Amino acid sequence: MPSDGYLRFGSNIQILNPGSSPYYVKCGLAPTRPPYALGLSIDISCNLTLELFNSDDNIFESLGRNGLLRVTASKNVKPSAKNVFRIFCLHESQYGRVIRYGEPFVFGLQPDIISSKCNASLQKKLNTDQCLYLASDLQHLGDQNLQPGAQNLYFEVGRPSFLSQWRLEYEDPHLRKEFEGRPVKSDQKLIIKHVRSNKALALEPGFTARTLFGQETCLSVRTYYDSHKLERDVNVWMLATAKQQGLSCISDEQAPHKVLDNTSLESDYAAGSNLSDEKQVHFEQNTNASDA
Repeated sequence: MPSDGYLRFGSNIQILNPGSSPYYVKCGLAPTRPPYALGLSIDISCNLTLELFNSDDNIFESLGRNGLLRVTASKNVKPSAKNVFRIFCLHESQYGRVIRYGEPFVFGLQPDIISSKCNASLQKKLNTDQCLYLASDLQHLGDQNLQPGAQNLYFEVGRPSFLSQWRLEYEDPHLRKEFEGRPVKSDQKLIIKHVRSNKALALEPGFTARTLFGQETCLSVRTYYDSHKLERDVNVWMLATAKQQGLSCISDEQAPHKVLDNTSLESDYAAGSNLSDEKQVHFEQNTNASDA
């Protein structure tokens, strides 16, 4: 991670909910809650060995079709293959460029977590080079949602669409407009908004799911407001730098250019001549993106 502490495209991060707000606990609005890490999980009903044996295509597509691939939050916040994401740029390869508030991007997860859950003869069927992308969609008739107005979270396999785009907002709504377009620092509290629905990523501490990794907490995309019209603590997140041993936070092949707090997005592009290239992320056309 660059010493200036800013988030950049290509950074390996954890999506952490820092826990319950001391103000809510003091006022009796919420119980004390530890930090949670967002990550991949597999439903406990899944026979992974059987799924791998019977799968004729990508195992993750098969798990997704069968409703076995889940997005949950765990109290175990130690960096691991199931909860370390990489931040991808949308169109051009701008590896190493700083990320700014309000700028859309994609969360990608390398799916090698399953390789530890199966024997060596089945590991050759895993395509660990193919990313899983965190996504959500508007509610549809017949959807099973945790709460009214809440959107489900899921992983898109192989190629992200418009449904997998997210953006960051400053935590304090009184300063949100002022920070729009400014660079984002790591390990700082913020709001993660879904681009299509403009709803915030939310922890659902009242709902749990049984997975192959134990009992974990559910997630949704819904903005929860308190009496002051401020986002509640379940909507507050941190993009923490991943300090897993053997996992670099960002490639240091070339030093990123210096970033100033008051520089613009256009300045980043102009100063980006020293940026290194990263794998191109191709987006599929979403024909339903214009549907209300």
